[in-house]
Amino acid sequence: SMRVRKDSEPFKSMPPYLEAVYLGCRPAIIFSPIDLNCGWNVAENPIEGGILYHQDDAVQLGVNVITTVLANLQYARAWGTTKIFHEQAEKTRDQLVIAQIIHGGDWDPTPHALPNLMKYIRQNTTLNVQFKREAVDASAADVFKHPVLYLTGLRDFKFTDAQVQRLSAYLKAGGVLVADAAAGQKAFDVAFRREIKRVLPQADLKPIDPRTSPLLQMPFKIQTVEYENLVKAQNPDLNVPALEGITIEGQLGVIYSPLSLANGWEQLKFAYNRGYAPDDALRIGVNI
Repeated sequence: SMRVRKDSEPFKSMPPYLEAVYLGCRPAIIFSPIDLNCGWNVAENPIEGGILYHQDDAVQLGVNVITTVLANLQYARAWGTTKIFHEQAEKTRDQLVIAQIIHGGDWDPTPHALPNLMKYIRQNTTLNVQFKREAVDASAADVFKHPVLYLTGLRDFKFTDAQVQRLSAYLKAGGVLVADAAAGQKAFDVAFRREIKRVLPQADLKPIDPRTSPLLQMPFKIQTVEYENLVKAQNPDLNVPALEGITIEGQLGVIYSPLSLANGWEQLKFAYNRGYAPDDALRIGVNI
């Protein structure tokens, strides 16, 4: 909690509050509507009027902001360099279009992920098809032309009723939804579990067993994986894929990763990634 004062009133406690504009998975613009600047030096330069944090709390929050910015510096520079998948615009008879779902939240925090995964698939498998990424509205009738839909995000989101109905029909007709919590963010995880229950009310997400699931047997046999440092710190004993799925008529119709695959696919070294190390993220992506 933070101590906050309005004018000369006594300090009151409240949760810290910041707003941000994100580019990719990092806050590129950070705004504090409560005065930080004066709080950093209010002991030497006391002021009257306005709303500001207690000096000690303002300094701690300021240190956290600067630390976060510096930790994201390498990621920010790499993210700003657009990766181009050279086959995206080429015409070919055999295509696999992976359609990424547009939703009401931040639906594209990892724009380099799918192009980089597609490039990796071409270099490391014998699949002789052209890969493309398209953005689609889940309520559109043309979702049925795509064999795979991909969904990701950082924060809360909600499907419209039309999107729920169309996705339900799509999955029951044999389509596959691959979902991924960008940076392993809990807010997206909570939202996805709530929304997929609206889409398939009678179904439950269940762990995918790496010992028996075909998903983790070919072309790569994946029994153990390496995770990024945040995951290791929180769960040092975890060394197997933590994937979940929903089976529809004997086949996996929904594949979900609460720990990020996409940040590993991007290979941009995002410091706050709760997810798979890049090599294993790419191998899992190829298998999917």
